[in-house]
Amino acid sequence: MPGPPDPPAGVPVTELAALIATVAGEPADWAAAITATTRVHDDLELESVELAALAAALRDRYGEAVRLDRYLVGLELDQLIELTVGELAEYVARCRGADNPTRSSR
Repeated sequence: MPGPPDPPAGVPVTELAALIATVAGEPADWAAAITATTRVHDDLELESVELAALAAALRDRYGEAVRLDRYLVGLELDQLIELTVGELAEYVARCRGADNPTRSSR
């Protein structure tokens, strides 16, 4: 009997943190302090222009299925304010899994 499909490939928080630091114009040591529980709004204080740059960088790095703009629009205000880097990593991983139909389904 076939098992569940393979989970999408994970996206390391450190990799995402480095990308965030790049679009925010921050140094590597700033990125090193970012964890899965770091909040995008309250902790990183990213401006809308930085979020737009992050959306483009995510799409460039992980593929067209990663549409941060569409993801953010679907969130309620409190979810948007509390959004963590870990949740962003999970979103990207889900998108990468959906964008890769050749993954095995044992």
